[in-house]
Amino acid sequence: MTMRSPPRNPSAQATWASFYVAKAEALGLDLFTPDRNVHEAATRGEVIQIILKVMGIPTGSKTADYRDVSEDHPYPMKPEKVFRIGPVSASVFRNEIKTEGGTKAVRNVNLQRRYKDGDEWKSTSSFGLADLPQALAVLELAMKHLAAEEAEVAGG
Repeated sequence: MTMRSPPRNPSAQATWASFYVAKAEALGLDLFTPDRNVHEAATRGEVIQIILKVMGIPTGSKTADYRDVSEDHPYPMKPEKVFRIGPVSASVFRNEIKTEGGTKAVRNVNLQRRYKDGDEWKSTSSFGLADLPQALAVLELAMKHLAAEEAEVAGG
């Protein structure tokens, strides 16, 4: 049996998260600091940052537009453009990444459907048959937006 070093973070020691936090610390993931309570929820910006860092994908500067991510947060993100038909929306995110040739814009699309659960509004990436025409329509609008933006860059 192999002995593992406990994490430096006291809130993770002797818990189910111990191994995972120790691994994150070993990988140098800067969100896993000894002063952070690992039992508190992470923001979506923090989760995305962890995923990108583990995958080795560089991140650029972004701006915040979410209540759970402040303007001065190191990993905020807001959509460049949102296309909405009924409860279905396609959000286009633009990120600046540094390359050998300078800075490059990379765009991605997030498709979601809003619904109400009691008094609370929630989002999902699950769609029923009735949602698919709206999903196709907002994706087509997003695709046209991306094509127009890329054409400007290519022609610029």
